[in-house]
This record gives sequence, structure tokens and C-alpha cells, in this order.
Amino acid sequence: MDINRSTLCVNLRRQPDGYGFSVMERSVHPKVMISEVSPGTTADACGLIRPGDIVLGVNGLDLTNVEYDQALKILRSLSGDDIAQLHLKTPDRCSTNLKIPNKHDKTKANGVSTKHVNGVERINVDRKMSNGLLQNRNGILDKNNVCGSVKNVKKSGNARMNSNGETKNISGPPLPEREYQLNNSREENNNYQTSASATKCCPITGQKTAIKMKNLIQDKTSSDTLHAKAQEAVACSEGHCVGSLMTQATKHSSKNPRPKEDVLVQAEEFIEQYYASIGKSLTQGHKERLHQVKACIEKTGTYDLTYEELSFGAKTAWRNAPRCIGRIQWSRLKIFDARYIKTAKEMFEALCTHVKYATNGGNIQSAITVFPQRTDGKHDFRVWNAQFIRYAGYRQPDGTVIGDPANVDFTEHICEELHWKPKGGMFDVLPLVLQANGEDPELFELPPDLVLEIPLKHPQYPWFEELNLKWFAVPGVSSMMFDCGGLEFTAAPFNGWYMGTEVGARDLCDTTRYNITKTVGLRMGLDVKKTTSLWRDRVLVEVNIAVLHSYREAGVTITDHHTASETFMKFAENEQRLRGGYAADWVWIVPPMSGSLTPVFHQEMLMYRLKPSYEYQDDPWESHEWKNRAPRIKKKYKLRTLVKAAYFASILMSRVLSKRVKCTIIYATETGKSEGFAETLYKSFKQIFNVKVVCMEDYNIDDLLDESLLLIVTSTFGSGDPPVNGENCFFPHYRSMDTNRRPFHYSVFALGSSSYSDSFCAFGHRVDEMLELIGANRMYPLAEGDDEYGQEETFFEWANGVFMAACDLFDVGDSEVRSKISNVLPAKDNSWADGKFRLKNLNESEEPDISQALSKLHNRKVVSCCITQRQQLQSPKSSRETLLVKMEAVGATLQSDISYEPGDHVGIYAANSPKLVDIILEKLVDTQYPDQLVQLEVGSDSNSKQKDLGEPRVWESFRRMPPCTLRTAFSRFIDITTPPSQATLKMLATLATGDCADLSVLATDIVAYEEWKRRRVPNFADVLEEFPSLMVPSTFVLTQLPLLQHRFYSISSSPEMHRGEIHATVSVIQYQSEHGVDREGVCSSWFKRMKMGETIPCFTRQTPAFHMPDDRSLPIIMVGPGTGIAPFRGFWQQRSVEKVKTKSTKSSESKAVLGKAYLYFGCRQSSLDNIYAREIESAKNEGSITGYHVALSREPGKPKTYVQDVLRKNKKQVYDLLVNKGAHLYICGDVGMAADVTDTIVGILKKLGKMTLEQATIYVSELKNAHRLHKDIFGAKLHGWVGIENDVGTNKKSQNKRKQH
Repeated sequence: MDINRSTLCVNLRRQPDGYGFSVMERSVHPKVMISEVSPGTTADACGLIRPGDIVLGVNGLDLTNVEYDQALKILRSLSGDDIAQLHLKTPDRCSTNLKIPNKHDKTKANGVSTKHVNGVERINVDRKMSNGLLQNRNGILDKNNVCGSVKNVKKSGNARMNSNGETKNISGPPLPEREYQLNNSREENNNYQTSASATKCCPITGQKTAIKMKNLIQDKTSSDTLHAKAQEAVACSEGHCVGSLMTQATKHSSKNPRPKEDVLVQAEEFIEQYYASIGKSLTQGHKERLHQVKACIEKTGTYDLTYEELSFGAKTAWRNAPRCIGRIQWSRLKIFDARYIKTAKEMFEALCTHVKYATNGGNIQSAITVFPQRTDGKHDFRVWNAQFIRYAGYRQPDGTVIGDPANVDFTEHICEELHWKPKGGMFDVLPLVLQANGEDPELFELPPDLVLEIPLKHPQYPWFEELNLKWFAVPGVSSMMFDCGGLEFTAAPFNGWYMGTEVGARDLCDTTRYNITKTVGLRMGLDVKKTTSLWRDRVLVEVNIAVLHSYREAGVTITDHHTASETFMKFAENEQRLRGGYAADWVWIVPPMSGSLTPVFHQEMLMYRLKPSYEYQDDPWESHEWKNRAPRIKKKYKLRTLVKAAYFASILMSRVLSKRVKCTIIYATETGKSEGFAETLYKSFKQIFNVKVVCMEDYNIDDLLDESLLLIVTSTFGSGDPPVNGENCFFPHYRSMDTNRRPFHYSVFALGSSSYSDSFCAFGHRVDEMLELIGANRMYPLAEGDDEYGQEETFFEWANGVFMAACDLFDVGDSEVRSKISNVLPAKDNSWADGKFRLKNLNESEEPDISQALSKLHNRKVVSCCITQRQQLQSPKSSRETLLVKMEAVGATLQSDISYEPGDHVGIYAANSPKLVDIILEKLVDTQYPDQLVQLEVGSDSNSKQKDLGEPRVWESFRRMPPCTLRTAFSRFIDITTPPSQATLKMLATLATGDCADLSVLATDIVAYEEWKRRRVPNFADVLEEFPSLMVPSTFVLTQLPLLQHRFYSISSSPEMHRGEIHATVSVIQYQSEHGVDREGVCSSWFKRMKMGETIPCFTRQTPAFHMPDDRSLPIIMVGPGTGIAPFRGFWQQRSVEKVKTKSTKSSESKAVLGKAYLYFGCRQSSLDNIYAREIESAKNEGSITGYHVALSREPGKPKTYVQDVLRKNKKQVYDLLVNKGAHLYICGDVGMAADVTDTIVGILKKLGKMTLEQATIYVSELKNAHRLHKDIFGAKLHGWVGIENDVGTNKKSQNKRKQH
């Protein structure tokens, strides 16, 4: 008896019930094989003996050539021995090499790794691999069979040994790798006594065979042993995870039919599964069936399943499907055996029977129809549809899609190529495309009465039904392959029933599907331009509510995702109990909405692949060989021909591009939005220009002055900083550039957020100014895209403008080509022309609610508040006014729609001056009935021949303006105070009936226009009065003047002190233009004149960068001159509430003392405009404010003092708070003041911290990066001019205006 690397020598001590293992007969010598190891016995505890091991000898007796009966007698004679020494051989193509090194030997030899574990040698026995792959009874396996959401899994997978048929009768668990412990102190003549604490391990993961999975909610752990039966690899490895890929394994292809050897192995495994499931494993019937199957495979390469085996396989495949959440119903699957079918027509008839059964009048039943199995790969049966019921998709010339975008290619390239006539609707059921026996596919229309469809409506929104949405009842998957017992059933369509999110979230709301989110959001009155409004989330919930409501009202089976998750957990519990685990793909099991609210989200899962299964396979049109036709979807060319064609095309294209004007599009982005806009630009410009798109960090600055046309799309990060891929690009180099070289043309689109008012689009402006400084020509004005409002619309307007300007500048493309190409950019033509718009009188007596109308107009949620108090904060002797305006929510809208924190903003939609509105109504030509309810409409031709045929135009509502009276439109919706643009003046000039030379000059001469605008600050009424010959219709004003925008105010209250209220501190703006005309602010003057109880349309905007620190024990410094004190009133009120809470709470954790708070306020005179003086003193007395300082800039008899002067006076305290106490610094006011205060802080740090100027500046930057420096900044607006600092040049006006409060 030869003991080599494949053998083990094990000593077992007998227990009262024996040694704990059973044996069975092998067909070849050696005849004896371990068949079972009893749990809890000596054999089990040692960890060395496994089913499948071959017994070579016992106690020195060689059994290799002994017949089974004689060997059995020898083994039975061991009953009287205390210790039995077994010599075992591991199964064929596996070897185990044991080496027990001494205590100091840490080398690795012969595949055995040694590691000291608490003084005990742990030895991992490696099973060798054949051809680098682990072997399995059902075929060769890759190492990686397991993937999951379980922590600390080093490798994925498991393997089971192949013994060339010698273990055919073995049942029980697979054979994991052996890991055991030996104690060196117990070595005796190389007879090793194993430790009872031995541990069994999985050969691939390195973990114990039972992988533990934790439920994070229940804090319970379960163990998965079923993964050991995994038969196919997943592609995960130590270095990567592919768990989120749609197709994780190679798709099954008809070009590679399964070899006979693999069929044999998998058939044997499946037959064993089946007979074990009916309790007849190892019976005579089992053996006979296995013999029959083997003989058939050996002869023909395949075999046939009985109906019972087919039924068991189909159900088990569903049970094994790791991506299905509804598997609890697996045993109720109905099997339609269609393996007798020969033709496509018979396939269609079988599918009709399937659909009818599955629909069941709405009481959906799960079913599968199994068509003939694959033979040689050339006679496959296939259903070409991904699902046997699905809607068509039709691509339009402008790139949009009518119908389901997921099915556009299948509709165009398959169905239409096979002569299906498209209907052009949103919900056209696609025909079935069926392939029988490898023949060309045929088309079959499903009878309409077979397809149950459900119109969708919402239980609370009646308008939802007007969207005319619907969906079908039966979700049937028809493209997957049923893999069972080594046989491949390439056509096996099956169905379950819908989980609501499959329709509501994926089919209807996915951006690559019907994508109805924005449409529904607008109908709901949500702010769809602001991601922080979470409008998509709200839409998603309501659409899913509509789906569930509609299906249930129609009596059609559907389940919600919460119920589905709970039933899956029950399924998992059952599987854990019955099979020791379950395969599950966590990425797919967790529903596509409200994931963390479902129990499956918190359950660790293990992903592995069991057989039988449903598998992805290649698309049939990719491999089908056409018999009778060569459609466009399948053209084959020789590689040489393709290379020649490609080379020729590239030559032609290079010649064309070389003659085109060069255009470079540069983007810099943090989130990817700028890159997306750059790609959109590319789509239009590439039609006429030689275009390339490049990231700013990849751009070669040496190429800059060789450009012809440069377009830059860039965002701004933080407080005016460039995006990460825009740093160190232009600015380190531009001063050294040669400005005498040929100038190029450029335009900039700057993205930003008005939440950062002090740095809005700052980097884009810096780029624009730098390009101008080096001599480039600004071809088109910079445009600012605000992600708080209409960024995309602004971009499309700029993109169309810059495209047409570039075409004009370089004289390329005729008007027709330009117009066609500009349609790639989805901006609508809203330009005014005589007869294009009209006003339609409406019979309704009441106008729509103003807040609802504003919601639709501005695509944001606007709610109604009413004014309850207005208080003049300045002295009656003051020439200026500052108001405390208190607003109260109408109904319960405040809590649900405009909740806020101290530091947030309130946006107010004000009303224009009635006097101004009356002047305009008097000057327009068609405003005889200003209080008549009207609808603005736009006319269009329904087709190109309509105008020639004299047919009437088609009129539709113009969405820019809601139904209202002209008085309301000019009062609440149209901005009539902003000076008209030159483009507006140019259009107005065409409406003059007399001499308007001056107006034409203003419309064309930028210098004259800017001077006129600065001197007069004209509103639209001034223009009508200055040029009385203008005959302007109301439709011009409604369509060409900008919309009246909201005004932001810092909220001056605490939501906990003043529940249901919002307070605002408003400085009333009144001034004279240089022309001597009185002007006033739109919103502040509206607050001044409104009556108590009047409605205020408003919304709140969160400004988390200006919230109080989460750690309230940290000190804060508040700097706010004038109305800059507004947010700090909310701060001290909130601190007062929290101070009371702290006193009333007994728990030690809640007794944390509020940090110190210091206020620096600035005004002119203590007797005139020291607003909130009493409140501040009261807050100091109660401890909400630790101390405050007031800077007086116009106090009689005293020198002018500003907040920065007071900060310098208290520099030691400021330094200590910022450097030693971790204080947060808050600055609120105009941009000039904020810059001065920042400079002051730098000076304090430099002086007291003994820093250089650079070090002090860096320290302030670090305060900002640590979120300890907070700014709420606004431009210092005076007489229509806004002073803003820039980094390229210093604006002297800004410096002069800085100290104005």
C-alpha cells in the first residue's frame, strides 16, 4: 500500500456508538469508499474524513485489491479495537499532501500552509487542481462560485470532487477543503491524533463551510451551506465584484452547444436531485433511470426529461433564481409541455394558451411553456421578444421616442423589417416574433382580447387619468434559457405577476423608458428645477400609488414592494430550514424605491448559481442564419471589405473636416453636468464645424491662441473656486501669453447656484475676463445657468444663440441647414411675430389661485402665507425704513411645504406697483378689458401644406402664461421694472408708427444703451412714455418681457419659537435715478403697501452652509451690519428655545451648555436705526447672546466706526475664539462688507498668531474648508447697479460702496 501525496493516515478513537462513518461499494478497486460521516462523532470531529474518500487500508492491512465483501468483514472486525488507523485516498484528480513541520518551521511546502495559532499548528490542506481548475462531479468549475453581501468573504466559491463516476451513488453534502489542527506534543511515530476542535472550511472562500449572514434589524445570524452545491461560477474575485452588472456570466450561445461530457455530468446531478426530492434516492428506480439516461447520452449526445422531471426542474429553477423576489410561489408554477411542437404557428398557438391561462380574468397565475430543447445549435426554437407582451417604440426625427424607448431597436430593426406595420401610438402591443427549428422567424399578432391592459388613474389626482397611461397585466419573460439537467431549452417563456415598482418605478419613471416624472411633477405643481425639492421622489411615490390603485380597482393581481419583501423574507426562512440557505442577488432583490424601508435591505445575502436555472442567452438575431432572405439587420461583409470602406470613409471625412472651421469645446465640472452640456453642444456644432470636446485639465494651453472658435462650459465650486478638473489650467499661464497673435472668438456658459450669492458663477466670469484680457473676441455674451432656477432652459437659449452667432460670424451653413441643426437643441421658438399669439376670452368668473399659478409658471412649489404684522424698526425720525414682516401659513402648509431652520431663506413672489401697471395698460393698444379672464395662445400650422390650402391655424395654450386677466399678468407674472434688453428694444422698434431713430440707436449701440440704462434706470412704462409712437399689443409684453422673479430674504425667526410663522427683515428700497425719477424696490415697496391678511406667495430655500453648528457647545461669532442682522435674530431665538429645553430636561446628556455667542452689528446712529436693540439686550440678559458690539458709522460727535473696526478692537477675543475655542464665524451682508471683514480676520490672525500674510490667508481658507466660516452674501445693489469683486481686476465702484449699510 503506497502512501503518497494523495493519501491520508488518520487515527480514530472508538466511541460507544462506533467510529461514526459508513462505507459503500465502488465499481473498481479499491472497492471501499466512505459514504457518510455522522455528525457529532469522532470521524466528524477530526475533520479529515469526508464522503467520497477511498479506503486503502486499516491498521496496516492493505484493502486496495480486496473485494468489497471481504473488506467489509475486516472493517467490521474493528469493533473491539480502541483506536483504528485508516489509510484514505482523496477522490481522483485531487490530492492531499500533509506535512507536519516542527514548531520553528514556517515554510510552505507541497501545497501545505502552516500558521501558528495559540501554540497549535494549523495546517490548510490544499486540493490540487487539474489544468488550473477545481473539479466537480458535474464538470470543471472556476474558483469563484459565490458572491454576496456577506462581510469578510475573501474569495467566492466552492467545489465538489469529480471521481469519474466512482461516486455515483454518493448523496449528501459536497466535499469542502479540509482544515484541521494538530498538536505537536501528541506526535507518536507519525500516527497523528487529531484535535476535537477541528474546523471544516470552504475551499474557495477560506471560510467555514457554513457562511454566516446577518440580519441587521433583527440582529440574527443564519448560516448558508447550500452554496456548496453551486455548479457555475460567478465572475467576482478578490480584486473586483460584478454584482451590479446586468449579465454577470457569459451568455449562452447557439454557436457553442453543450458537449456530451458536460451533459452527462449535469444529467447525473439533476437525476440525483429529482429522486432525492421524491424520497427515492439510491432506489432501484433511481439507478435504472440513471443508467437509461447515461446510455441515451452516450448514444445520441442528449436525452429527454419525463414530464415529472421537467416539472420539477422548471419549479426548482424558479426556486433557484437569485434575482427573483417572488419565489415563495415557486411550487405553484404551471408547466405547459410544448416539446412536441414543430412550427412557429404551433408555438404561437401554445403562447396564446399560455397568455389566456396566465391572465385568468385578472387573477394572474404563474406559468411556463417549454418548447423543444437545443440539439446542435442550428435548429433552436426561440422567442425573439424579450417579453411576450411589450409596447413598441418609434424614434422621431428630433430624437424623441413615442412609445417605449427600450423597444425602439426591436421595433425598427426586427418587426418593421419583417413587414409589421407600425401604428405610431404610445402603447402599441408588439407582435410575437417566433423561430421554430432554426427556421426564419415569423410574425404573429396577439389577439387584442388576450392582452389585458389596465388604464392608470390616481385615487387623489383626477388629472392623472388625463395622461392616458396604461400597462399590461401579465409580465412574461421570453428571452431566457431554461437550463435543466444539462439540457438547454432556448424557448421557455414564463410569467409571474407584477410587483408595483416594476411598472411604477422602472417602466414608467426610468429615464430610459417612458420617463413621465417631469410631466407628473409639473401637474403636481412641484419644483422640478431644484433637485433638493426631492420632486422626483414624490412623483415616484404617487405614480406607484396610481399603479397599485389601478390594478386593484381593475381586479388584477399585483403586489406592493413592501409585501413582496416580507414574503421574500418568509421564503428565505423556509429555504434556510429546508435546504440550508438560498441564493440571492441583493442588488436585484432590494426594490427600486424605498429600499431601506424594506426588510430585504438589511439582510445580508449570498449570490451563487444553482442548477436547474434560467439563464441569459445571446440575442437570436446575432447568431441566426437566414434561409430565405438577407434583411438589413443581418449583413455580412468580409473583413477586408470593411477595412477598405472604413479607410475610404475616414479619408473623405478628414478632407471634409479639414475645410471646416475649427471649434473646441472645453468643460470643467464637479458633478458631470457641464460635461453633459458640452456633449449637447457637440451634437449641433459637429454638423457644420470641425469640433472636439476636451476636459479643461486635459487641454494644452499652448493651443489656445491657435483656436478659431472656443466654447467653454464650466461650473463654479464653493465660493468661487474652479472645479477640480479646472484648477491650474488657464490662470497660471495667461499673463505670459502673446496677445499679438491672431485673436480667436469665444463664448462662456457659466454654471452656478444662486445659493452662493457671493460667488455665483464666479469661475465662469474669471475665465471670460481672462480670455478678454489676452485679446480674444467675445463672440456671444456669457450666460449664467442657475441650478436653483431654469439652468437647462438658460443653457439651451445660450446654445442656440451661440450656434447661430458662430454660423453668422464664419458664414457657414445656409438658413435652412442652420434651422434644422439648431433643432438638436430643444429650445422653443418663443419670439414674437404679428399674428403668432392671441388672447382667448374665457367664461370662468374667477382666476386660478395665485400660488398655484405661480407653481406651474416657475415649476416649483409655491405656498400661500398671509401677512399678520408689519412693524417699522427704525425711528420715526429716520429717513429710511426697515420693516419686520411677520407671515403666517395659510392652513397647514408651513409644516409640510415650507419648513425651515434658522439661517434659511424665504423666497417671495411680490406684486408690481399698481400705478406702474395702470400706465402700461393705458399705453398698450388692446387692453380695453384689463379685467377679462383670458388665455394666451400660440398658433401653428398642422402640416406643411396647410398654409397654401388656406386652412385655419391650430391654436394651443401657451404654457408660459396661466389663464388670468391682463391686470393680474402685469401685476404678478411679468417683470415690468427691469430695463428692457437691446433685443427687446430692437423688436419694439418694428412696432413704431413714427420716427424712432433714438430707439433704433439704443437697440444697436451698446455704449448708448448702457449710458441710457445707467442714467434713467428705465422700466417698461418709461419706454412706452419716452417713445409714444410705439403701438405695442399685450401679447408682446406677455411673451417677450421676462417673468417676475422671486426675491430672497434671510428668515429672521426660529420655527420653534414662532410655530407656523416666518419673519423677514426688509429694508425698503427707495432712490432717485440720475434723471431725477423716483424709484422703489418691487418687493420691499409691496410689503410696505400691502394690507393685513393679504396673501403672500412664497417658498423656503435651505441654506445648510449657514446653519448653526450641530455641536451647540461650540462658540459662534455673528457679524451683520444693517439688515445683515436678519438671520441672527433666528439664531438667538433658537438658542433661547434650546436653553429652556436644556433647563427642563433632567438627563445629563441634555444639560450640555450652549456655546458662547457674540454679535457684531453695524448701523448709522444709535437713536435712528439700531434695530432689534431691545431684543438683543433681552437675549443677552437671558444668556442667548453672550455679548454684542454695535458699530456706529454716523453717530454725532463720534468718529465713523464699522464692524471691522470693532472686530479689531476685540481682536484678542476673536483670535482666542477662532484659534483656541473652535468657534464658527458667520458673516451676513453685502459682498464688499464681507470682503472687508475677511481681510480684518486675516489681519488679526497675522498679528496675534505671528503669521505671514500667506499663512493667515491659508488659515481662513482652512476655516472655510472645515465649515467654520459661513457667509450669507448679497450684491450691494444701488441705483440699478450691483458691485461685485473679481480676481482679474479690482472694481473701484465696489470699493467705494463697501461701507454703505
